[in-house]
Amino acid sequence: MNQYLEELGKVVSENVKQGITEHHRQLQNSFEEYFPPNNNDNNWMRYPFSGSIQKEDFSFNENEQLIDTVNDSVSMHKFPTISLSSFGQLN
Repeated sequence: MNQYLEELGKVVSENVKQGITEHHRQLQNSFEEYFPPNNNDNNWMRYPFSGSIQKEDFSFNENEQLIDTVNDSVSMHKFPTISLSSFGQLN
């Protein structure tokens, strides 16, 4: 940050620098809450046709829908050619 400010020819007080630094720290913590490190529990979303999938935390109907999707050959062929958000809107 100091280098950037020097390039601009700007002078900022230590209080402002500390405020910016603290704000960045808080943003980083917030992002970590909303976007935790990938633990591979949700890889089925990215690769729904990669094998037998059944989720314990899904209801019976949700598991049935997932099984139907995994066994749908039309969806399987479309999956690599469209975005995940578009794929999610197919059914």
